Amino acid sequence: HRVVRFGECPVHERKDVLVTLKNSAKVPAPFNFPPIANFSVRPSKGLLQPLQSQSLVVSFRPSQLGKFKSQIKCEVAKGKLTIPIRLIAQSSSVAKEKPPLKGGLSAVPKDFKPNYQFIKSQPSNVVNDTGSKFVREKPWETVELVNSTSWDETTEKFPEVEKQNMGHLTYSVQELERRAAHRDEYINFLRDARVKREKADESMMQTKRNTAAKRDLTDPSGPDLGMDRGLDEPIPPLPPAADKLWLMHADGANGGSRARAPADETKLITKKFKSTPGTQAEVRDCEAELSTVDLHQVTVSHKVMDFGRVCVNSVTARSLSFTNDLSRSVLVQLGRLEKELSKSTPSAQVIPGGAVAGFDMYFESSTEQTFKKTLQYTINEKHILKVTMTAEVVPIEVKMSESQLNMAFPDDSLDVSVSRTVTLENPGNAPCEFFWASRGPFTVTPEQGRLEPFSSAEVVVTWQPAPGHKNTQRLALHVPGGEDQELPVTGHLPEPKCAFTSKKLDFGLVPVGIARTGIVEVKNTGKHPAICFVDNFDPSSGLTCSPERWRIGVGETQKLTITLKPPAARNYAGLNLAVNVRGSKLLKLPLLAEAIVPNVVHCETPELLDFQDVTIGGNERIIISMENKGTIPASLKLDMSSYPDFQISNAPFPIRIPEPVEDPEAPPGTANGSLVGDARGPPGTAATNANTETGSHASFNGLGVDRSFAEAETAIEPANAGAESLTEAVKLEEARDFKITIAPGHILSFYLNFVPQTPAMHDFMLPLQYEGIPSARGLQKKVLAEGLKPRLVLSKTVVDFEDRVVSRDPSRRVPFSSELTFTNSHTGGITWELDDSILRENKEAGPGGVLTPAQPIFFISPKTGDLAPGETVTLRVTFSPQDNQDYEAEIPIYLADQIDRSRPYLKLNLRGSGVFPRLGFSTKQVMLQTVPLNVTSRGMFYVLNNGYDDLELSHRLPLHVPVQINVEYPEGQRLGVTMDRLSVVVSFSAEVPVSFQTSIDLIDSEGNQYTIEVAGCA
Repeated sequence: HRVVRFGECPVHERKDVLVTLKNSAKVPAPFNFPPIANFSVRPSKGLLQPLQSQSLVVSFRPSQLGKFKSQIKCEVAKGKLTIPIRLIAQSSSVAKEKPPLKGGLSAVPKDFKPNYQFIKSQPSNVVNDTGSKFVREKPWETVELVNSTSWDETTEKFPEVEKQNMGHLTYSVQELERRAAHRDEYINFLRDARVKREKADESMMQTKRNTAAKRDLTDPSGPDLGMDRGLDEPIPPLPPAADKLWLMHADGANGGSRARAPADETKLITKKFKSTPGTQAEVRDCEAELSTVDLHQVTVSHKVMDFGRVCVNSVTARSLSFTNDLSRSVLVQLGRLEKELSKSTPSAQVIPGGAVAGFDMYFESSTEQTFKKTLQYTINEKHILKVTMTAEVVPIEVKMSESQLNMAFPDDSLDVSVSRTVTLENPGNAPCEFFWASRGPFTVTPEQGRLEPFSSAEVVVTWQPAPGHKNTQRLALHVPGGEDQELPVTGHLPEPKCAFTSKKLDFGLVPVGIARTGIVEVKNTGKHPAICFVDNFDPSSGLTCSPERWRIGVGETQKLTITLKPPAARNYAGLNLAVNVRGSKLLKLPLLAEAIVPNVVHCETPELLDFQDVTIGGNERIIISMENKGTIPASLKLDMSSYPDFQISNAPFPIRIPEPVEDPEAPPGTANGSLVGDARGPPGTAATNANTETGSHASFNGLGVDRSFAEAETAIEPANAGAESLTEAVKLEEARDFKITIAPGHILSFYLNFVPQTPAMHDFMLPLQYEGIPSARGLQKKVLAEGLKPRLVLSKTVVDFEDRVVSRDPSRRVPFSSELTFTNSHTGGITWELDDSILRENKEAGPGGVLTPAQPIFFISPKTGDLAPGETVTLRVTFSPQDNQDYEAEIPIYLADQIDRSRPYLKLNLRGSGVFPRLGFSTKQVMLQTVPLNVTSRGMFYVLNNGYDDLELSHRLPLHVPVQINVEYPEGQRLGVTMDRLSVVVSFSAEVPVSFQTSIDLIDSEGNQYTIEVAGCA
């Protein structure tokens, strides 16, 4: 084996030895040294080419004291060859200084290189275990092989044939080492072979014994428990006797065993002896008079027992022990005990010879004093002796970590209170109780507690400013049995002043389950910033306030948003909005509201919504009409998400007002109310009657309650129509979830359409209910329908031309067309027919007042035909709008073999809207970004062309605006066939702080005006 000896190396230092590794093979050989503790090889892995040598540094860096003998293995070719190298070193001292860690911001790569301490290989007798067996040194262990550039010169100089004839020459050290290794290899081989033979012989003999016994004698579960018979009984060796010799009596003739009293007087002796003698021998011994020599053999542990510094009413225990070194028993009796020592026990003990007896002395005093009294005790009722008892009784004392507290709120704090921690310490030996008395705005938590001896506890002093209370108080601490103390506390807070800007907040009539919001303002009228908090409302009231806490600077105001969503009908008179101002009086604002349940009833709606059977591709509809007979707008919810075969569509006259009231400010043609839906499919185009702008935006009339709901309109549109742009509005038929709003006294009508997509039966309750009141079921109706598999399949049952531009010049109007297909899905031939008589009913007054057929709005061709099984025919529909209005027609489809012609087999719906050229806008309000002074803020919106062939756009700015508003057209001012969208940039810049909200009028070439709201701040 190869050995590397490092010798002595102190801890935290290093020693390095250079070793050469050579590849004598004709193929590359990768090598690797696994890591071991305290030793390292660098490089630890690599690749040696054929006949290549590599110098390695083997390092020893001890981290602890001791002798180290390890073996590192060089794994060649991933473990196919392992070369062991023994490493021997020792460390018997520690370096004076620990080397500093390398690194830092100024370190360079060379600073991380190790500082090698190379040594020569030491002889084995330098580092040798003194207690180990003597081993003669090997020649290759004493000769320095490290500095040799070649591992074995004879391998390269002589071929193998010539080396066999060199036996008469002296071998090199390397050859001696190789021969020794060869010899050891064969010795190990012979030893292993002998062990294998012995194991084989033993296995053969065991097999013969098992065969003779007819069982497996080595089975641990067998009768012999796997053991051979005839073995000697195992006798465990006894431990060596190392105990000392104990005598029943001491060396003296008369003395007993020398027992010693315990050294710690605070540890009581638990074993007590009897108080009176029981046997004649004990009676004789306890009545005998002791000589002076014998009396000195009975010793007491204390001449003066000092209980030290104790607290009033505390109990302190000490052990007063007596040692009897006589060979006979003695009786020790305590004399009269003072009241402070009255709890001491026992009063007498019969102490056997050579024993130690302990009397438990308990001291307790209810008054302060310096106690010093004499305690008499007698031995055998004849000898009277004394022990002095001393103690210093002091009152119970509780120390506070703070002598006074100054409390203040941080500048950024929005908390209602501020707290400080005070530590109470009990330095005495008695437990004590404490009681705090909170005063004014200052409270202590906990107010009472118990302190164990030599312990401490923390209490928290909390200051919550309150009007009418002084912010300077003295908190009293009462300790029973001790002196009462006071803790001065002072809170520093300037008194703010705030007030509401309004006298009340009136919500008026509010529907149950509908949220209504109102805004109030709190103003800081004082000379200091104020921190305000809102008292939480009762959860059953449905009232919430945002924000709940805030900071107001001097002269500033804070807006509060009050949201009311009543869960049930009630009157809110007498309810107040309470705002706590930190360090000032409570602000109250009366809240007025009355929550009522809307009164909506069905009118002209069938009790049973029975669609009967409808062929897939067909469409049946039933009108649903509801009237709001209450005094407040009603908000309803209709969720058709679970019924994809049913749709909602407009009725011909969706809104009726029994007693219409004209609004002089409303534009002609507008109505009050809305039905809003939530789209669950792809977005469509503008809704029906898109040229008429309807809808209401929530707005606040100054401060107060949001009145937008009270001014709700009654129309029908999808729920997210207000959130989508003009060109991305969702059609009503594609919506699934609806929110219906009906103004008081209005009647809202709409169609419930059954458009079956799959053959199935439907039986459910129409999910129509009040919004926010899911328990109300009075508006639900039962729905029955069945979808049938069709014989004639239409590619689409609704041909919707959507909005088509109608030129104001009749000579320039052009028709619009669309196509659909009919397919025979039946096994036999069918004959179909369209009844387009409804398309020819329109007439107009001609010359002389004679009615002549008007130009048809819709035209469809062909109107009849025969289809073989699987055959398809294409139909063409033409739409020619003549005015700015909506058009709709329902064409019945019949089959020749249809028995009941009272109901058509299928229906084809034709829809379209004629609209005059108009402009649309990407937004109706431009919010300019807030910017610093003298910085330009810009905003952009788009003007959308709908039907204009050539239009020049202009604008008009408001007259009274605090800033100069600029309007630019980066793409020009003309809209036409090739320009369907035009960008407009609005900008402003201010030299003084300002905020504004105004409007810009855009004017087209025909004189139409469009208003865009603009707001900004600088």
